[in-house]
Amino acid sequence: MANAIVSLVLNLIALVSCCNFLGAPGAICAGLALGKSRTEPRTARTLVIWSWVLFGLGFVLSIGTFLFLGFSGYLED
Repeated sequence: MANAIVSLVLNLIALVSCCNFLGAPGAICAGLALGKSRTEPRTARTLVIWSWVLFGLGFVLSIGTFLFLGFSGYLED
């Protein structure tokens, strides 16, 4: 359950501060996992894993976008 809470908080912070567009579905998955943690622990675990995957994938895509923009010269003045 603590893993789902940490994932929820980090996904929400990433959504707000880093414009990580995959933070919203990640936070939704973590919130659903919190709701199912007592009744369906196996489903909750799967949702938490997907939440972390979306969190990491969002950061990889963000870093890739900035690298592409930087190497292409779009970030220069």
